[in-house]
Amino acid sequence: MKKISYYLFFIILAGGILISFWVQQRYFKKAESPPLLFKVERGDIQETIRVRGEVVSQKEFDLGFSFSGALDRVYVKEGERVEKDAPLMKLETTDLKLEIQRLEALRNKNQASYDKILAGPTEEEIKVLETKAANGKIALNDAELNLTNVKNKAEADLANFYQDIKNILNDAYLKADDAVNKQTDEMFSNDFSDSPQLTFNTASQAEIDAENERLVAGVVLKTFKTEIDNLSDDYSALEGALTKAENHLTVVRDFLTLTNDAVNSAIGLSFTSAGAYKTNINAARANINTAVSNTTKQKQFIADQKIANNNNVFSAQAKVNEAQNALLLTQDELRLKKTPARAEDVETAKAQIEEIDSQIDIVKDKIKKSSLISPLAAKVVKIWFEEGEVFNPSQVAISLSAPGYKIQSDISELEIGKIREVDGNEVQIKFDAFPVQEFKGKVISVEPKEVVKEGDKYYRVNVVLTQDKEVEIEVGISDGDSIEVIKGLTEGQTIAVSAD
Repeated sequence: MKKISYYLFFIILAGGILISFWVQQRYFKKAESPPLLFKVERGDIQETIRVRGEVVSQKEFDLGFSFSGALDRVYVKEGERVEKDAPLMKLETTDLKLEIQRLEALRNKNQASYDKILAGPTEEEIKVLETKAANGKIALNDAELNLTNVKNKAEADLANFYQDIKNILNDAYLKADDAVNKQTDEMFSNDFSDSPQLTFNTASQAEIDAENERLVAGVVLKTFKTEIDNLSDDYSALEGALTKAENHLTVVRDFLTLTNDAVNSAIGLSFTSAGAYKTNINAARANINTAVSNTTKQKQFIADQKIANNNNVFSAQAKVNEAQNALLLTQDELRLKKTPARAEDVETAKAQIEEIDSQIDIVKDKIKKSSLISPLAAKVVKIWFEEGEVFNPSQVAISLSAPGYKIQSDISELEIGKIREVDGNEVQIKFDAFPVQEFKGKVISVEPKEVVKEGDKYYRVNVVLTQDKEVEIEVGISDGDSIEVIKGLTEGQTIAVSAD
């Protein structure tokens, strides 16, 4: 019984699933709409302008150019009769022809670029860039090596100046010690550490100042010696020691100055002794000045060397940067060369060529419109311009007169640009008198002067028929002078019969 129950359970479950699927497909699933299918066909498309017009006597009509320019040639004279399509006059077109040459040269250049994009880079171009990249790496390595050498030399040159500092300081100390303890020693009765006193009488203040300063100088010498003995190789400490040495030497020089003042103020000192004392003082002072000069120069040498080092390192680093940028640029160029042309690049190059073609067509059309031809057999009534004069589109160039009729229509300024004068747009004509029949016509001119109607601008277009009113007739009897027309004509019509 349990097995049967299980079987029934699975049968009911499977049935429920099938029923649910059928309901969903039948009532809830939306049917997909079939795609719209179109057949690609080649054909012509035309833009039609529908206007009303009126038939008027042909008589005189005016012709002009659609753009300004200097009148180059006039082929006819006033009063002359001309045939249909006879040349009347033309504008100067030298600049237009030069413009076409320029555009064609530009088109050839863009066409070459377009072809190159499609073809991709040549093996020679890839090889050139690879060689350029390899040379760029060599140049970068050389620049980096040069930078390392410049830095090492800068450090070595600067180190030489710092290494000389200890010798300069030792020399300065010896000169200072000689000035205090040897050159002036015989002028003082006791050692400088035991309240030294001058061995000759002098003015009280000069004597006191000299004795006190010798005591100070002795202390400074001890300090100077301690600083030299404990001096480290640190660059900042060495520079600081030079500055301190200058201060110490200044104290010694002050001592010599006060001692010289004491000699000058001495009482009862022999000329020989005074001369000897001054000679020693001057010798000591010269040595101290030399020591001061050496310390000052060394400080300046170090400052100058730092500036030179910075300039040299900066220049070498600039060459490294330049080599790096050149290499990156070459590598990018190589990578772009190897990359296939993108679809957008191809389309852009193609669009540029098409744009130039469009410009060439515009200029060619302008050259075509630079010549006026007679739209039909007519008589030249008036020539308004002479050769060399500048024509303006708002003016009339030539007036013709012809028998027959023409159709005049006013076209809005929004659509007048679609009308051609040179070739003449083809026109399909319907007359109220012949509602079923269509006739063919041609635009012969667009009058330059605008016509204003209810605030809107229009331009008047002149149209002539380009086909006869050929009608089949059915004839009856004839008396030799007249013939009976049974079908095809109505009373009042005027007909033309050709010799054929």
